[in-house]
Amino acid sequence: MECVEFHGINICREWIKDVIDPNNIRNSQDGGKWEYDFEMLKEILATAVQNNELKKDTPIELLTHLIISQLYGMMTCWCMSDGKFEPLDWSDKFCKIQLNSILKEFLI
Repeated sequence: MECVEFHGINICREWIKDVIDPNNIRNSQDGGKWEYDFEMLKEILATAVQNNELKKDTPIELLTHLIISQLYGMMTCWCMSDGKFEPLDWSDKFCKIQLNSILKEFLI
């Protein structure tokens, strides 16, 4: 979110417009942006399981979908609201409130 906020709302709008179409040739290279972000976050959660930070039965794929959806949704809402909030500030709030709730039952 720091990068999103740094580059500004107009760049965020262009990025969303560009990547929202999975058939866009630039978006489909190397599996696409969504797949890249999904796999990166999934790997972070898998590493947390391996490091005994999260329980072995943690639903990694489900949690990855939930978190990615929230962050992408936040970017979209920022654009739709014409910048009525700061994404980095809301990301911090998401981590403190929602992310904590989502992960609580899986923490070791």
